[in-house]
Amino acid sequence: MMSADDAEQIAADDSPATDQPQAEEPDNTLLNAAAEIAEDPVPSQPAACRPVLSPDGTMVAILQPDSTGTVRLWIVPVDAGEPAALELDLDLVANPHGARWSPDGGQLVLSAPHPADGRDAIWVIQRESAFARLLVDHPGADSEPVWSPDGAWIAFLSSRDGRSSTMIVPADGLGGAIQVSSAPAGLNDHSLTWARDSSRIAYAQQAIDGDKRGDQIYTYDLRTGTTKQVTTRLIPRHSLTWAPDRNLIMHTAEDAEWDQIAVVNADNSSGWNIAAEKGDKFEATWSKDGTRVAYARRFEGVVRVAERGTSTATSEALDPGEGEARWPQILSDKRVLYVYSSPTAGPTIFVQEPKADAERQTIANGQEWQAGRTLRTPVHQAMTIGEVTSGALVYRWTEQSGPIPAVIVLRDHLQDAVVSGFDALEQALSATGFVVVVPTLPGTPGEGRKVSSALSERVDFEGDIEDILAVIEAVRAIPDIDPKRIGLVGSGSGAALAMVLAGSRPDVVQAVAVVDPVCDWNAEFDASDAPTRQSILARYGLPATNHGRYAVRTPATFAGIIQTPLLLLGTDTAPAGRAAQLDGLTTILRDLDHPAVHDVSVGEGEWTAMERVATFISEALLATPATIVSTTEATAAADV
Repeated sequence: MMSADDAEQIAADDSPATDQPQAEEPDNTLLNAAAEIAEDPVPSQPAACRPVLSPDGTMVAILQPDSTGTVRLWIVPVDAGEPAALELDLDLVANPHGARWSPDGGQLVLSAPHPADGRDAIWVIQRESAFARLLVDHPGADSEPVWSPDGAWIAFLSSRDGRSSTMIVPADGLGGAIQVSSAPAGLNDHSLTWARDSSRIAYAQQAIDGDKRGDQIYTYDLRTGTTKQVTTRLIPRHSLTWAPDRNLIMHTAEDAEWDQIAVVNADNSSGWNIAAEKGDKFEATWSKDGTRVAYARRFEGVVRVAERGTSTATSEALDPGEGEARWPQILSDKRVLYVYSSPTAGPTIFVQEPKADAERQTIANGQEWQAGRTLRTPVHQAMTIGEVTSGALVYRWTEQSGPIPAVIVLRDHLQDAVVSGFDALEQALSATGFVVVVPTLPGTPGEGRKVSSALSERVDFEGDIEDILAVIEAVRAIPDIDPKRIGLVGSGSGAALAMVLAGSRPDVVQAVAVVDPVCDWNAEFDASDAPTRQSILARYGLPATNHGRYAVRTPATFAGIIQTPLLLLGTDTAPAGRAAQLDGLTTILRDLDHPAVHDVSVGEGEWTAMERVATFISEALLATPATIVSTTEATAAADV
């Protein structure tokens, strides 16, 4: 770990600027009024859960919690009727794969804990009797089951020997599971889909060629027992789905400025794009006759559902367009079913004609959510960060005039795109009257490939800190912003970057608050799930072998010289290992007699905890005005 003396040397030349114009004192009327309103807690918004359409299109199955928080399997009519939960003698978990129907609609298959040790296992559910049977009982952890179109087989992924392998098993459970794929440890299979005649199963498999990583598509022929590699170019691919009328495998291909919807012929390997407009496309689905497709499209901070013909040049965006639309499915009558949620509205299942102005029918899904107060919908704003044009979600009261304090929020999981949805931290900060800015940093998807790949060549330096400095400069340039009152709030990995900036660039921001911060990258890597580990490896490499890269991104490196008011908040919903990491950092700060505030949220609502963050930031920003330090000067000082 870098010593405090070394860290002080980095920041030694960051002297306060003396020629900056002084901003006016802020009008506290809105701030004080908002602080009173912010005392009304907002319940946590229910998580959106994936509905899976039945073969006849009359029902959907959803794994989602009931009013007590217990996850149950719900059967929901599409056109009329109330949702009903199956009374299962089985512990269930909500997962993005959902429950899948048998071709005749009489059974469902899903992943749920094994009664022996809680590992993932495959269960078959009889819909009428609600009887659940374990399909396969073997040492592997099994997930993502998919029924074959003829009902004879179930394919699933099984974690064993250091990788996820494709397995098939007779649906009646009378035969053993058969592993149909192989690869070195760490190269996982995913995205299973059956051929329309059930003769083949297709899957994507991770691959590495030198410094290139991606996925190849393979098929396994049940008739001959042979495996065929369908694709040749190594690019990231996912979300496979076989056409209902041809031997085409549709998938998302990360192959251009934006993620595209592509198809590849399973017989001759020819391929082309179906959808290549702006925005990252994913979760594509076919119509019953194979002539139309629907998919989710992420662009400028929102995710919309789009629908188009397979040979047409344009698509139609269907949903309201202010939040996140997911999991589209096309009914036999060409209507489109999808789930929509936004910063101000809880998850709702809509069904509508494939036209933007069509009437939307709401399906009762048993999830009701009322905020109980006014919430704000952020708007997308273009923002130049370094040498790339990125974007940010900006929360702002329309009735405000300057000078207004601003808070920059760095979210956790930088591998995830910044999408407009309910976020208790951001809404609590906005309720206090701040302009709240949530940027898409270089290295994060959602603003095109130039942005998502922009950090790779600068990982050995402080590229991401320089990017945050550029964000701060861009926020100061927003009309009516008070440039003397900029706060920085982060969670998880974003919290780590917030503290590093506060320590290495004194006085650039005037208050910092962090929630469940990453404080030890080795511990974080060990405790993370597979997608997070992959993101850490892709961005910075293995922590144990890249000490320099991680030293400049570790809060403890600069902990002793953070001069900005600092709040560290731990919650009882933090990912595994985060509480121990935070305890280690607070021990270091106590040993250094640092005045940071350490708070813990246990057994209380998310809004209540985030309101304390907003209160801390508000009090710090409205204290004695600080002198601005130019971010250009801060960057130059670090290079001395």
